Amino acid sequence: MVLFRCEWLVTLRTVRLTLTLEHMKKICTLLLAGAAFAQLRAQVVVNITEPLSIQGNVTSTWADPAQGWGTPDMLDVANAITDTLALAFDGSATADSLCCEAIINRSEIQGKIAVLYRGTCNFSLKALNCQDSGAVAVIIINNTPDTPIPMGAGTFGADVTIPTFLVDQLGGQAVAAALANGEIVVAFLGNKTGYFDFDLGFYGPDMLTPPSAAIPALLAQNASEYSPILGAWVRNYGSSPQVAATLNITVTQGGNPVYNETSAPFDIPSADSAFIELPALALSSYSGFYNITYTVVSPAAEEYAADNTFSSSLNVGNLFSYAEISETTLLPTSSAGVAPGTSSGTYTYCVHFRDANASRLAATGIEALIAVNAPSSVNGEIVSVQAFEWLDDFTGLSDANFALDNLVEVANGEIIVEIDSTRYRGFIPFTEAWPMQDNVRYLFCVVTENPDVFLGSDDRLDYTTNQEFNDQPVTPVQNGVTWNSGFEGTISNSAVRMVDVNSIGIAEQTKTESQAYPNPAVNELRIPLRSFTGAADLRILDVAGKVVSAQRVTATGSHLLVNVAGIAPGTYNFSVTPENGQQSSFKVVVSR
Repeated sequence: MVLFRCEWLVTLRTVRLTLTLEHMKKICTLLLAGAAFAQLRAQVVVNITEPLSIQGNVTSTWADPAQGWGTPDMLDVANAITDTLALAFDGSATADSLCCEAIINRSEIQGKIAVLYRGTCNFSLKALNCQDSGAVAVIIINNTPDTPIPMGAGTFGADVTIPTFLVDQLGGQAVAAALANGEIVVAFLGNKTGYFDFDLGFYGPDMLTPPSAAIPALLAQNASEYSPILGAWVRNYGSSPQVAATLNITVTQGGNPVYNETSAPFDIPSADSAFIELPALALSSYSGFYNITYTVVSPAAEEYAADNTFSSSLNVGNLFSYAEISETTLLPTSSAGVAPGTSSGTYTYCVHFRDANASRLAATGIEALIAVNAPSSVNGEIVSVQAFEWLDDFTGLSDANFALDNLVEVANGEIIVEIDSTRYRGFIPFTEAWPMQDNVRYLFCVVTENPDVFLGSDDRLDYTTNQEFNDQPVTPVQNGVTWNSGFEGTISNSAVRMVDVNSIGIAEQTKTESQAYPNPAVNELRIPLRSFTGAADLRILDVAGKVVSAQRVTATGSHLLVNVAGIAPGTYNFSVTPENGQQSSFKVVVSR
């Protein structure tokens, strides 16, 4: 068993997808609907039943015994609990509700669900303190606006035997406010299968989404080369059968619908499920950002609407990524990170890519995120990127020949982070842009040698159903010398920047030493960038190839102003990569 290593950033188990007859059985199961499959993907929820003012679902994760906790398996409906909530306070000087010390209001939480805040100490100590004071369950309120992470068992997780949940900040604060105002708050915690009479729903793993959340426009020019199938598993969590339900999927761009399809009515018995496939998204052309909304509707009065709608997106531009992309920044939205539970050396988190028209493109680098736990900083961390041709011969994950053995490096790059923060997101260019080949598998990877560094992840989008239908890998992981098909419940949030293969020669026109001036430089160097203003990545290497400086810079007036006063005299290779991926490289002499 691999345990979580931290409280702030989640560490997940790595799992190798089964590559034998068992996996084939799993794929075949998609043709069936049954209670066992519905149970497998049952939803564990925190649902406030009263007061009416805050009634409804609160986004949550729960302490899973598979991760080293002694807590009940909340997938088992028998372990669900409904009870009154109460704020728990510890004996610190401020008598706050972090519960890192002994509880001082034992009589108030005894026999109730204790409510407290995340922070300072690990989850397991908080839960154990509440358990020792007689609480029947624990709700921890997140201290950031991020989606609640799966909770690490920490030091005392094995000793915690009561249900323990982490809820999102907004919903948790509403609960805390109601309790502070003296209101009686009651919640249901657990697997909601059978809890309501009429309860249709679905969640992340159930969705058949586009094969990736971001795809370069040159690979999706029209429906003949890009037409992803959309659909979803719809589940009847209620105790009553559902009749004449429908699934609708809409795709909009800028608020305007470009796809709107509704299924024929279908029936689902209680505790059963059905996969509903809708027509492919087949547009005459693709460009820009699309919002995708999945909605299930039933004539019956829905008693739990929180899981009747799911949203995802598709960005058609110059990135390839499985992670959710921001409509505003056009970069991955998630700021979370993961690492192996036990480090075995080099940690590599990759993105799998293959396309029949890949030769239209050249890869220039990777938008990556790294993070560390406070109070540490990412300042000075070395982060590498690599691209591999994946030459193992297999058709998919279910192929007995599936392997991660024959990887040939085709590109690399490296930066030294220069920012005093717990997180860094930026573009890490390859040493040079390189053209890809049609139908060749590639892995685009972010690499760290530091076991305390977490690489960017996204746990909102889930490609479980996509993998079951398409049978293809998504974001493999390497820990030391061991490769795995990926982390459980999360994907890499790296994004590979790709440009028109015909454009990579344009950068060569600027690779002359006369472009940067003055050269030799003493204190300042000006680097013209033709018709470009904005962010760029600058790398300075000495004649031995060692990185002297790597930084994110901003061009104003179509040039970069670089301070070289702190660089020792000598000859250096400068490499500038604007966001358009057209890298410019040249030599500069620094003198005094």
